[in-house]
Amino acid sequence: MRPGDRYAINGQGWYFAAECAPHVDVAQREAHGVPLGVAAVGDDGRFHFSHRVPLGTPHGTRIVLDVTQYCEGTGTTRTVRIKSAPPARAACA
Repeated sequence: MRPGDRYAINGQGWYFAAECAPHVDVAQREAHGVPLGVAAVGDDGRFHFSHRVPLGTPHGTRIVLDVTQYCEGTGTTRTVRIKSAPPARAACA
């Protein structure tokens, strides 16, 4: 992913039950858990979340996200890692 690009996370295996939150919370770990947003969990246990890579992100930076769902007050967290890529090179003429 390059700065300014949008990444997407397609999660599966989450709970769709009365005792669980109907969404997952997505937070950026290296920003001390700053929330990025939420995504609804479907009845099949899947969710979709997208967000833009900040423009000032240096290439090679690893963006670490924590995705959490709460069931009966207990959170289950899974970690997602995304690596930013160098800027695209101009084509040679």
